[in-house]
Amino acid sequence: MSILPQRNLAEPPRYRQKVLVSAILAIISGNSLACELGFYDAGNGCTAAAPGYFVATTNATAATPCAVGYFNPNFGASSCSPAQPGYFVATMAASAQNACSVGTYVDISGASICSTAPPGYFVNINAATAALACAPGTYSPSSGASSCLQAPIGSFVSTSGASVATPAPAGSYVPTTAATQATAASPGHFVATTGASAQMACAPGSYMDQSGASACFPAPAGAFVATSGASQPQNCPLGYFSPLPGATSCDQAPPGSYVSISGASAPEYCLPGSYGPTAGATSSSSCLAAQPGSYVPVSGASAATQASPGYYVPSSGQSAATPAAVGYFVPNAGATDQTAANLGSYVNQTAATAATPSAPGHFVDIIAASTQQACAAGTFVATQGASACQDAPPGSYISISGATAPEYCLPGSYGPLAAATSPSDCLLAAPGSYVASSGASASILASPGYYVALAGQTAATAAIPGYFVPGFGEIQQTICPPDQYSFTAAASSCSLVPCPSTPASVPTSISVPGYFQCNLTQLNVTTGTIVDSNGSATLKAPAVSIDTEVTISNGGSLKVTR
Repeated sequence: MSILPQRNLAEPPRYRQKVLVSAILAIISGNSLACELGFYDAGNGCTAAAPGYFVATTNATAATPCAVGYFNPNFGASSCSPAQPGYFVATMAASAQNACSVGTYVDISGASICSTAPPGYFVNINAATAALACAPGTYSPSSGASSCLQAPIGSFVSTSGASVATPAPAGSYVPTTAATQATAASPGHFVATTGASAQMACAPGSYMDQSGASACFPAPAGAFVATSGASQPQNCPLGYFSPLPGATSCDQAPPGSYVSISGASAPEYCLPGSYGPTAGATSSSSCLAAQPGSYVPVSGASAATQASPGYYVPSSGQSAATPAAVGYFVPNAGATDQTAANLGSYVNQTAATAATPSAPGHFVDIIAASTQQACAAGTFVATQGASACQDAPPGSYISISGATAPEYCLPGSYGPLAAATSPSDCLLAAPGSYVASSGASASILASPGYYVALAGQTAATAAIPGYFVPGFGEIQQTICPPDQYSFTAAASSCSLVPCPSTPASVPTSISVPGYFQCNLTQLNVTTGTIVDSNGSATLKAPAVSIDTEVTISNGGSLKVTR
């Protein structure tokens, strides 16, 4: 065996010096070479323990790896160093320790793993030896935090090391982040929910006189709150009241009432027989007594009630109106007296608003009458309200009492006398005259062109085409001579017929509107057809005789075809 240890060129110079010194001492003492602490002989001489290893005894044949939690950065170490607080060694044979990362820490030596910062704590540096508690106003909800979270708006953290933020309870709020306590709602405000970031002002009609409220109080009856954020209600002033809680304003005492105290929840009402015309009254002296023509039947009236038509009030202070007596009436409201029925009218009941006019066929000829009288036979009244009846006029008669109209002589007859009482007073129209309508006082002569053949006729008869009536009052019509014609009915004379005088002058057609008479022998029409071009007449020539009438309508023509 070689006396000198085997050299390891990778060893640092100081370790090689240490090996040489050990060898020289062994030669001087006469002993074989024994590897010192930190070295080992694996059969090739002393070798320095590599970083991460150590040799704790002499004459060692192998180096020992550093245990977990320990490390050795040097060659020839006789022991390993424990990881310092804030560091860890997770594997064996480590040549270096590792710093704990942010969010973790180690507070002991020789650690093989770092501890994570627990909820409520944080580590914001590497190689930390302890976790820091989150300050009041901050929190950390999870492990391994490198920083703490600020308490959000609506919540707070009052202690250090908190893992959660606390929501502001009802009645309080937190308007900022990182708060360490909640703020109580101030008077006039409230917070109804948890976790609020702001307080709410009490709405009009409500108030709050304390801090930390979760709801507001309604203004009590008799009081009001007009604005938001009120800490106290206000009593209703004189002349006003508030009947229900939660009012934003007071009600003015209505007409017919008054309020004489503050803080009233209801008005006081004027007594029957008096009334209050204005609103907001503050005293019973505002109630006025009812005047004549009016009355007040109930309490709380804003005005006196005028006596209704049919009633009257003769004096003041009355609680009811007096009905008008029979024969009297009251036409308007607010009357202080009744009125007697005039001529032509009557009142047959009490409390009448108007006199009843006498009905058609009746009359009233006295004042304040309670009944009407019927017209006698031969007289009538067509309208209401008559104080006398009138005679039936000529052309009529009245055979009953209480008539509203006369009965008229029928068409074809007439009545020459007034106040007739029987239909036998009507006379028949003579021949040559007629009566067209009922109620005639005389007959009418037939006009020229018309005639009346019999008595009692209602109309004159018009002369037919081809005939005429020359004067008034005729009883028959006269036929036109053979050489004349009449175009229309009701002719008072005839015209010459425009017929050709010889066969040679017969035209193709003859345009003669209306009726005509024509000697067809003159036209030499023995065969063929006579046709009205408008289609109103078609006559075959052999069937046409002399003086036959043929109709030609306006705008048509008589066409002769041979």
